[in-house]
Amino acid sequence: MGEDGELKLTKNFINSVVRKTVKFCKLSRLRWAGHVIRQDDDDLSRRVLSEPGGKRPRRRPRLRWEDGVEEDVARLGCRNWKVVAINREGWRKLLKETEAHPGL
Repeated sequence: MGEDGELKLTKNFINSVVRKTVKFCKLSRLRWAGHVIRQDDDDLSRRVLSEPGGKRPRRRPRLRWEDGVEEDVARLGCRNWKVVAINREGWRKLLKETEAHPGL
């Protein structure tokens, strides 16, 4: 607390909160990806996962939701995440390791 009773927010504190929030969001995305990949191919959420809708823009193509998942899983050293995600226990094990991984 400061002299006048106000809470001082330091850069380190703010950075740690942001890092924890980003990690929580990425873990949630990985959990959801495992759930979606185990669904049927004709399920709506599974179809939406693979194709961004609309016309292709002139600039760089839109990133798909799956591209973010692949980037996160690549940082963990997992090559074929879809095969791992189909096995629920293997996916849970990967997510537990991810919680302790400092680079995600």
